[in-house]
Amino acid sequence: MLGILMMRTIAGFFVTLIDKIPELETTAFILIGVIAVKMLLSVFHIEISHYVFFAVLAMAFITTIVFHYTRQRKTR
Repeated sequence: MLGILMMRTIAGFFVTLIDKIPELETTAFILIGVIAVKMLLSVFHIEISHYVFFAVLAMAFITTIVFHYTRQRKTR
């Protein structure tokens, strides 16, 4: 029950974040694809390091945020 409440809270946070930074929606779809590839590779016993995986996730978010604010400054 606690897990469901936590997931709901985090989901609400991400919906608010996506409202502020709409590019995160595209990033989320790309990350779902990255996760799918990681899972597919694990079927063939090809493991990607957790450090590499989380670095890819972090870089995707950082790149998206930088892109958003760069694009926002150009439109002003």
